[in-house]
Amino acid sequence: MATLFSTQLGNQQVVKASTQDSGTQTKTTAQPLTVSVQKTGDNNTPPKNEQEYNKNVALAQDQLKQANQDAKAKQEQVDKAKNDLATKQSEIEQAQKDTEAAKQATDAADQATKDAQAKIDETQKKSDALPATQEDAQEQADKAKDELTTSAQKVKGQQSQFNAAQDQANDADKQQQTAQSAVDAANNRVNNDEQAANAANDAADKAQQAVNNHQVTEDAQAKAVAAAKDNLAQNTADQAELNQKIADAEKEKTAAEAPQAVVDFSQDYSNFLLDSKFTGEQHIVQPMPENQKYVPNMDNVRTYFTQYLNQLRALNGQPPLQLSDSLTAVAQKYADMQTPGRVQHFDSPYNENVAQVGNVLSDKEFAYYLVTAWYDETDNLYPKGSALHYGHRANLLYTAGSFGIAYNPKAYAATFEVNGVGMTSEQNKLFNNLFYTKGDSDTQALPNFIFDYTVEKPADHAKAAALGVQISQMNAQLDTLVKAGKVLENNVQTEQAALNALHDADAKLNQALNDATAAKTKADAQLEASRQDLTNAQASLASSTGAVTKAHAQLDSAKADLLKAQQDTDAAKTRADEAAKIVQSLSSMKAALAKELATAKDELRAAQLDSADKQQALVAAQNKLAPLEAGLPALKTNLSRAQAEFATALLAVHDAEANLEQVKANKSDDMIQAEKEAQEKAEQQKEREEQRKQEEKKKQEEQRRKEAEEKAKGQQNKTDKEADQGTTKPQPLDVKTKTDEGQHLKPLAAKPATSVTAEKSYPQTGDDNSLVSMIVGLIVTLFSMMALLFKSKKA
Repeated sequence: MATLFSTQLGNQQVVKASTQDSGTQTKTTAQPLTVSVQKTGDNNTPPKNEQEYNKNVALAQDQLKQANQDAKAKQEQVDKAKNDLATKQSEIEQAQKDTEAAKQATDAADQATKDAQAKIDETQKKSDALPATQEDAQEQADKAKDELTTSAQKVKGQQSQFNAAQDQANDADKQQQTAQSAVDAANNRVNNDEQAANAANDAADKAQQAVNNHQVTEDAQAKAVAAAKDNLAQNTADQAELNQKIADAEKEKTAAEAPQAVVDFSQDYSNFLLDSKFTGEQHIVQPMPENQKYVPNMDNVRTYFTQYLNQLRALNGQPPLQLSDSLTAVAQKYADMQTPGRVQHFDSPYNENVAQVGNVLSDKEFAYYLVTAWYDETDNLYPKGSALHYGHRANLLYTAGSFGIAYNPKAYAATFEVNGVGMTSEQNKLFNNLFYTKGDSDTQALPNFIFDYTVEKPADHAKAAALGVQISQMNAQLDTLVKAGKVLENNVQTEQAALNALHDADAKLNQALNDATAAKTKADAQLEASRQDLTNAQASLASSTGAVTKAHAQLDSAKADLLKAQQDTDAAKTRADEAAKIVQSLSSMKAALAKELATAKDELRAAQLDSADKQQALVAAQNKLAPLEAGLPALKTNLSRAQAEFATALLAVHDAEANLEQVKANKSDDMIQAEKEAQEKAEQQKEREEQRKQEEKKKQEEQRRKEAEEKAKGQQNKTDKEADQGTTKPQPLDVKTKTDEGQHLKPLAAKPATSVTAEKSYPQTGDDNSLVSMIVGLIVTLFSMMALLFKSKKA
C-alpha cells in the first residue's frame, strides 16, 4: 500500500494552459494532481465517407455504453459493501448498548451490596455500645450520677471567681477617673505656653521677612548676572554653530566638486504583486546596466533563486530544496519549447511552473521576480476564489527533493521543475490543501525587495560656486559675533561687582534674625516641657485605661467559665438520665437491635445474589460483542476494494467519452462543408420564419386595436343615449384578457443519458481534467480509510 501511494504522488501532471503576455505583466500557469488515461484507436485519419463515419461513431458509442454499464455494476458493488458495513456497525452499536446497560446494572447491584453491609456495620456498632449486663448498666448509671455531683461543685467555684473579678473591675474604674483629672490640668498649662511661643514666633517672622526682602533684591541682581552670562554663553554657542555650518558647507562644496553615484530607478514589486502581503522591506542597490541593456547570467540567477526559494520555504517551516544539474537540463528542455508571447505546459513528469519574464535589470532581480511572482499568483490563469489558484505557490512551498530552473531568452520564458522525491505525508496534506483551496492563503511571503539602480552623477560646479559665496558670508557673520562677545564679557564683570556689594549688607540683617530666633527657641522649649508633662499624664491615663480593659477582660473570662460550668452540669444531668433509662430497658433495646441486625444480613445476602446474576449478564453481553467487532475490519477492507475497482471503471468511462468526442470531431472536409451548408440553410429558414411571425404579430395587434376602437365607440354612443334620457346606470368594467405577446414558456430539453452520469452525479471543476480530479479524490479517500484499518494497538 505504501508503494501505491508513492507512485500516485510521483505522477502529478500539469494541466495544459496558456496565456498572452501584455506589457510588463506576467501570465503564469500551474499543474494540479491528475491521472493519465489510455487512448485507443487512431482517430486522426478522417473517414472515407459518411457511412464509415457513422460506423465509427456507433462503435465508440457502444464502447461508452459498455464502460457505463461496467461502472454502474462497480457502483452497485460499492453500495452493497457500504450496506453490509452499515448493518454490521448497527449490530455492534446495539451490542455495545446492551453491554453498557449490563455494566450499569452490575454497578447498581454492587452499590446495593455495599449499602447493605454499611447498614449491618452501623447496627452492630449500636449494639456494641450497650452495656453487656444489667450490672454494667447500673455501674454506668452510678458513674454518671457522680459526674453530675462533681459538675455542680465546679459551678460553685466558678461563681466565687466571677465575684472576685467583678471587684477588681470596680477598683480599676476608680483609678482611671483620677488619671483623667491629671490630664485635664496638664492640658491647661500647654495652652498658656502656646500663646507665649506664638508671640516669639511672630517676632522671628518679622526678622526673617527683612532678610527675605533683602534677598529679593540680591536675587534680582543675581539674575542680572546670570542673564549677562547667558548672553555671553549664547554668543559662544552661536559662534560654535556657525563654525559647524561653515564646516558642513565646505564638506558639501567638496562633494559637489567630485562625481557620485545616485539612484536613477527603483523597482518596487509591492505596487503590482498584490497577494503577497509583504511584512518587511529591504533595498537592494546595484549599478544600472550600460544603456539599460541587461543580459542574464543564469549561473548567478540560479544561485540567487536557490537562496530566495529556500528563504521563503524556511519562513513557512519547510526544509530546503537542492539545485540539480539533471533537473536544470529538464527545465531547459521545456523552456526551449516555449514561443514568444505564449507560455504553456508540455506534459512534464515533474511539478512545473512556467512564466514569461521581462523588464528586469539584474540577476538578483531576475531570481527574486520569478520566486515572488509565482508565489504571489496575482496573474494566475485561475482567478482568486477558484481551485488551482495557488498552484505555483504550492509547488514552491510544499514539494521536496531536487529542482531545476532554466530560461529561454528567445521566448523570454522561464521554467521551474521539482521532482517531489521524499515528500512527507504532512507536506502532501499541505500541498493538496493549498492547491485546491478557494479561500485565502495564510502562508508567509518574502520581504519586499526594492531594487535601486544607480548611475554616476557628474560634478556640480555651479553648486560648488554658490557654496563658496555662502561660506564667505558666514565667515563675515562669525567676525561680527566675535566682536559682540567681547562687549558681553565686560557687562558680566560690571553686574558681578553690584552683586558683591549686596552680599556685604547681609551681616546686620542676619544678626537681628539670630536674636529673634533665640527668643523663639526659649519659648518653644518651655512649650515642649509643658507638652511633655501632658504626655506623661496621658500615659498614666492610658495605663489605667489598660488596667480597666484587662480587669473587664478577666471579668468576661470568669463569666464565660461560669457559663461553661453550668452547661457541663446540664450535659452531665442528661447523661445521668439516659443511663437511668438504659438500666430500666436494657433487655428490650438489645432485642430490637438484634432483630434489626438479622434483617440487614438478609438484605445483604439478597443483594449479593443479585450482583452475581448481573455479573453473569455482563459477561454474556461482552461475549456477544467481541465476535461482532472482530468481523468489522474484513467488511471495511471489502468496501475499500470495491471503491478502488469503481475508480478504475470511471477511468474507462472517461477514456470512452474522450474517444467518442474525438471520433465525432474526426470528419472529412466534404462532410464539414455539407454540415456548414445545411446549417446556413437552416439559419436562413429560421430568419424567414421569424420574419413571418413578426408580420403575423403586427396584423394581430392592428386587428385588436380596431376592435378596441369600435367597442369604445359603441360604449360612448350608449352612454350619450342614456344621458339624453336623464338616467345613469353603473356599467361593468371592460375586462380584457392579457396576452403574452407571442412569448411562451418552453420546457427545458432533457439531458441525453450518454454515460453513467445519467444515474450518478460526479463533481465538475470546469476543465478537461475535472473527472480525473474526482477520481484522484476517491483514491486518496480510499488510502485514508485503509490507513485507519492498520492503526497500531496500544496496551
